[in-house]
Amino acid sequence: MMSKSKEEKAESRYGQSFVEETEALLVSKLQELDEILEKQKESSKKCYLLALQKCPEEVDKRFKLKHLRCEVFRVKDAAKRILKY
Repeated sequence: MMSKSKEEKAESRYGQSFVEETEALLVSKLQELDEILEKQKESSKKCYLLALQKCPEEVDKRFKLKHLRCEVFRVKDAAKRILKY
């Protein structure tokens, strides 16, 4: 049986994807997410920016990790999810 790298996706027996979370993975994906959010048009992220101003504790690292995990660390999808939230 071939072993998979730590960051490679695997599937459970129920067909759900998951990623083994390492500190390096979390740091790189959070940084990538921040970069993508920063590049978005002002008009598409005005609610996100307002949240950063009014209640930054609600859009902190834990908040971003929830969305990354929900999207199995697909950063672009997590960014879209955050902006719709």
